[in-house]
Amino acid sequence: MEQLLDGAALITELGAYKSRAHPYAAGAGEPQGRGRLLVDHADTRTAAAYPPPMEWSSVVSTVTGAVIGVGATWLADRSRWRREQGVLRTSVTRELYAAYLAAVARTWNEIHAVTINSTDPWPERARLAANAYRDGGMYELRYQISITAPPDIVVLSDNVLRGVRDLVQSLVAGRTYETWDELKDANRAWFDDFDAMWGKMRLDLDPTSLPLPPSGP
Repeated sequence: MEQLLDGAALITELGAYKSRAHPYAAGAGEPQGRGRLLVDHADTRTAAAYPPPMEWSSVVSTVTGAVIGVGATWLADRSRWRREQGVLRTSVTRELYAAYLAAVARTWNEIHAVTINSTDPWPERARLAANAYRDGGMYELRYQISITAPPDIVVLSDNVLRGVRDLVQSLVAGRTYETWDELKDANRAWFDDFDAMWGKMRLDLDPTSLPLPPSGP
């Protein structure tokens, strides 16, 4: 009987020892002490290995905003550059047109003066008219017109140049004019081309400009 009691006590003591030695045993509840620390460390490593998913919507919004901003800046710069180029072209073209019109008027006035108002003999008048044409600047400016102006203005400027040149050549060949009306009628064709050229130059510089009455050089 004493042996049976001793055996039961031994079994009870072994059971209590197992419970103390194995805190992870079934029914033992949450791990305690060092075991709990090991579990927490394992959870931390798992979280580091699998980060939370990235918020792609915010990234896409940032990139889209940057692209829109760069595009808007580029368009604004391009528009400003085109405006500046347009202003520069208009300024250069206006100066060229004004120079050519002035050259035509200056050349014609000198030819008219030596042809009608002069008292020199006709060979001398013809020589002075040729000098006026040569020094008037029309020939040089005509080439600038040809690379700057629209085709219709280029054609008209050619007609004006040829008209003045033909007049001078006729004077050198011995043609004479006694009155202003006679000289004007002989040059009516290029007078009309001059008026048309002047009007088209104005429209090229300002499409809203009103037409001018015919004037002649």
